[in-house]
Amino acid sequence: TALSVSRNGWSLDAAAEVCELPLSSLLDRLQALVECSLVQSVDGRDGELRFLLLESLQEFAAARLEPDRGAIAAAHHEAYYTAFARQAAEALQGQEEGTWLHKLAEERGHFQAIFTRGGGHELAVSLHRYWLIRGYAAEGLPWLLTLLNSRVAPTSGWRGNAANAAGILSWSVGDFAGAHYWFRESLALLDRPSDQARALNNLGLVATRQGELERACDYFEESLNRYRGIEAREQCAMVLSNLGGTLIYRKEYAKARTVLKESLAIQYLTGEPFSIASALHNLAEVTCLLGERQEASRLLRECLSLRRELQDDSAIKAMLQTVALIAASGPSSDQSSLLTTRLLHTSLCRVEASAADLAEYEELCAHFEKELGTNRYQVARDAGKPLNKEETLALADEILQLFAEKI
Repeated sequence: TALSVSRNGWSLDAAAEVCELPLSSLLDRLQALVECSLVQSVDGRDGELRFLLLESLQEFAAARLEPDRGAIAAAHHEAYYTAFARQAAEALQGQEEGTWLHKLAEERGHFQAIFTRGGGHELAVSLHRYWLIRGYAAEGLPWLLTLLNSRVAPTSGWRGNAANAAGILSWSVGDFAGAHYWFRESLALLDRPSDQARALNNLGLVATRQGELERACDYFEESLNRYRGIEAREQCAMVLSNLGGTLIYRKEYAKARTVLKESLAIQYLTGEPFSIASALHNLAEVTCLLGERQEASRLLRECLSLRRELQDDSAIKAMLQTVALIAASGPSSDQSSLLTTRLLHTSLCRVEASAADLAEYEELCAHFEKELGTNRYQVARDAGKPLNKEETLALADEILQLFAEKI
């Protein structure tokens, strides 16, 4: 009956924790239910054995679960998945990021059950990076805000970290005012140098999106100084990447490339794919702006490959405009102009953007309309609209390959 606390498949370890049974005893009971066709045994994404309770059995067990026993089972359930998410959060900053993204996706039903019961304080903080990478910010942010706005908060330290997570997710969905509010609260609540450096970096990201570029650079420089003071190499690489992106907006291209090369060199040493992809994207853009289109195409193809593997849809959308920027940065063939016009008008490329990005997008559209003429431009534009995600990504790679191969 304890397994009725969540409607989702269970790993054997998780079920044993919730039921407070030895693995061997639990396995015997589950196998008996499998033989009666009340429970299904399936292979998980990584080949691990999982068990699915049929809906009828789930409802029957829930009805028989006594309140006190149910509260205990729910507490064990939350404790297990909070520890799981904490382990995943650490792994998402390393070379096993892709593996853990899949593991987390497999357990989404359990997370939702915990939040629905009104719990999940530590869980929500641990999950925010997963929500960000997989494009689930709009799903995770309401859960986190509900917890922040409730009267129950474990500690001031939790609130500071939760405020930071809320700021990140707010920024991801385009609520920059909300992001600024939560990052400022995080900065006020947390006093460790690493936490303050993190909040300053995130305030820099918000300022960049709001067009306050000088203030953004100041935030990044202050964050970088604090991270260097505690020899936090990986965090330095992250801030350098963000600073480089802002310097691109300020048209300080040579300085931006120097900063971004330093960031990428550190990222390659750490081997964290998400951050490597971000650094590659920014470096490709500034390399293009400095007139080195072939090298920019090579860098962006590497970035595209990583982001496809990570299923990092939100970052892929931003990257597609950089593909068009490379195509427009020098002489183009009739073929490349047609392909790039299609790319600019796929549903994946047409996304909400900052004012600067939107202005650039409109300039790119005008450039290719001039290259092709209005009638041919409109035909190519209409041909791009129905393309799905995979077709769009294949199109982007084809465009980059055209320029990467040119000498």
